[in-house]
Amino acid sequence: MKKFLLSVLLVVAVTLSVVPAAASSNTAKPYATLSSTSVDPGETLCVKLRGTEDASGVRVENPFGFNVRFTKAGKNLLIGFLPVSYHTAAGTYTVSVLGDRLRDGGAVFTVQVSDKQFDLQELIVDEQVAGSTIFNDAASKEFRQKIWPLKEIYDDEKYFDGPFRRPMDGEYTVTTPFGFLRTVNGKPNPRHDGIDWSAGTGTPVYAAQNGRVLFADFVQLTGNTIVVEHGCGLKSWYEHLSEINVEAGAMVKTGDLIGKVGATGFATGPHLHFSASINGVYINPLTLTDSSFLAFGSAAKTSRKEQPVTSPRP
Repeated sequence: MKKFLLSVLLVVAVTLSVVPAAASSNTAKPYATLSSTSVDPGETLCVKLRGTEDASGVRVENPFGFNVRFTKAGKNLLIGFLPVSYHTAAGTYTVSVLGDRLRDGGAVFTVQVSDKQFDLQELIVDEQVAGSTIFNDAASKEFRQKIWPLKEIYDDEKYFDGPFRRPMDGEYTVTTPFGFLRTVNGKPNPRHDGIDWSAGTGTPVYAAQNGRVLFADFVQLTGNTIVVEHGCGLKSWYEHLSEINVEAGAMVKTGDLIGKVGATGFATGPHLHFSASINGVYINPLTLTDSSFLAFGSAAKTSRKEQPVTSPRP
């Protein structure tokens, strides 16, 4: 009888020792969080993998048609941006971050895209200006050939360090906000992919963040134009400049002088057109300059706001 009881106790002890170990093993695995479960069209979400520096085997299934790639952002922290185009309809969407190496095999997030309305701007522009730029086939072709390929460039290294600064010092009047619908001389025109600030010719324009200059040259449509890659496919765009003070291939630091305000290309007066994009998707540039969206790093903690309700992989 004693031998029987001893055997039973050994079995129970072994069982108890195995169960916590299995649970502990799962808990120790990397896990995914999402920056928010609600978003306006034209904004971006950030997927974070915590507890790992290896994203192999991890995939982000989403309805926004975007291939999320991950970049190291700190110790045991990887980030990947998931932009939501300003063309996205309001509704409830599902984003799944899946991988066998992740806790519970991954997580499923329910994301609510708001019914944000963008105003309509009706511009009347000198026919000669419009005809040589926005309604000019050669100008459009040049833009597609020289500029569009830049959109998909993705540097694996994260150059940016914290939030962006605004590209001009002081306060300037916004003449066209981000995302506005437009007509030019009564004809439908693409949405406004950035923000326009009215400023005097020659006003200094500064790099909004650290990055690699992809383009610094004149194109007929947007005039003197600079495109900077900040890493992770995150880019800033500076258009209609009177001067360019940087060359393609150069590495710039936040606040470096890169150009001056002008009215080149499709412009009715001196102003800075400032855009931001993640690969080919334009996002609200003020999200980068006027919020703490990019305030994370190796010492960052998972906040309550950053911990949306998730469900394990089905």
